[in-house]
Amino acid sequence: MVVERPSLTCGLLLVLAVGIAGCGSVYTSGRQFSRGAITPRSAWKASGTLKDPAKALDGDLLTAAVSEGNYKDATLDIDLGEVCLFNMVAIDHGPDEMGFCGRVAAETSVDGKEFTRRAEAPGTRKVTIVSLITPVLARYLRLRAVDVGVEAWSVAEVHLQ
Repeated sequence: MVVERPSLTCGLLLVLAVGIAGCGSVYTSGRQFSRGAITPRSAWKASGTLKDPAKALDGDLLTAAVSEGNYKDATLDIDLGEVCLFNMVAIDHGPDEMGFCGRVAAETSVDGKEFTRRAEAPGTRKVTIVSLITPVLARYLRLRAVDVGVEAWSVAEVHLQ
């Protein structure tokens, strides 16, 4: 019987990931950021091409930011207030459980100007989850409708983890 041990590299990566997620200061590209945790939702600001984008952050599942007509490439931009570390985005579609797009992309930015596509996922009924392969350090999150669904895109709330 052969017993394999995890490599030293995997162990170091795990320690590094845990250390970054739990620290008060995070370093990236030679810059220090004061927080790694996700900012309170009250600090977030929404914009984009969806109608009433602020409704996607108001804490009320009965209100939603909604697309109009052919919404391919429609966006919901969220300014998190400061740089945060996260690896999962949950999009709750609120009262319109079929209000998901065919495919959604999560794009991030530190400066709000240059965005990098981190992941794409199929839209799903009631809640769409976009899992990022590795944790991302970003101040801005852009959700983009890559493909349209059968109904208008409805975003009642966005949650990060």
